[in-house]
Amino acid sequence: MKLSRKHKSDLIFWAGFGLILAFLYLTPWGGSTRTWIGGLFLSSPIMEKYDTKDNFLSTDWNLQHINNEKIWLSDTDKPIFINIWATWCGPCRTELPSINSLHEKYKNDIKFILVSPNESIEILKEFAQNNNYKLPIYTAITETPYQLQTNSYPTTIIIDENKMITHKMKGAHDWNTEEVYSILNELINK
Repeated sequence: MKLSRKHKSDLIFWAGFGLILAFLYLTPWGGSTRTWIGGLFLSSPIMEKYDTKDNFLSTDWNLQHINNEKIWLSDTDKPIFINIWATWCGPCRTELPSINSLHEKYKNDIKFILVSPNESIEILKEFAQNNNYKLPIYTAITETPYQLQTNSYPTTIIIDENKMITHKMKGAHDWNTEEVYSILNELINK
């Protein structure tokens, strides 16, 4: 049976499409490639002020770093950038490279805390090593304060040095932008 030119081109197209899908979902490099592609479509967050009557973080939070160091949020006198995420969350993984860049720029002036509240230290440590992240990754020891609780991963919360929540944004974003720099610089220079 001889195939027409149209059928041949359709067959080539679908075979190529199948190979791309197989690469993205069945190879060890597929996850990294999907994360990179997703990162191309991230936008800067809309940095609206967190405007509620209850923006003072009155409950402390005890966290454990992947190197086993334990901290309380109250231990820092710097502004805090908290990202609540999970290793299994695709959008979370997509925004991590931009948070990594932001962390490199501001790590001396802003306390960065990336929290996966329900994952073990072993899972988080393996994820950081496999992706060559030097980010400050934590898991929760105590219950998440109600003002920081979310039903959406990732969620990013910015807190000033007085423990007042200034911004709270849901969803994946490009955090390495001038708009974010402006907000962080304002908090640093307060």
